[in-house]
Amino acid sequence: MHQAGLPGAQERALLRDSVRDFLAQYWPPAQAVARQADPDALATLWHGLAGQGLTRLGTDPEEGGLAEIVVVMEENHSKTQIIGNR
Repeated sequence: MHQAGLPGAQERALLRDSVRDFLAQYWPPAQAVARQADPDALATLWHGLAGQGLTRLGTDPEEGGLAEIVVVMEENHSKTQIIGNR
């Protein structure tokens, strides 16, 4: 962590890698279109993301906030861009 105990670039890189790996396993681009209509797949995705603590981002100022939310949104967007370009 960098100054004031807030997450820094290294922690954000770990977060990005974690989200990327999770999405690759549970929402692979080749299956994403089919999975978006599957309530069980969506529930598994949501519960997995929540299990990683992503739904808590921004709730504790001592653990960061907006910058970490942006990291997750960017990674999620990169996966949806792959889907949209097919």
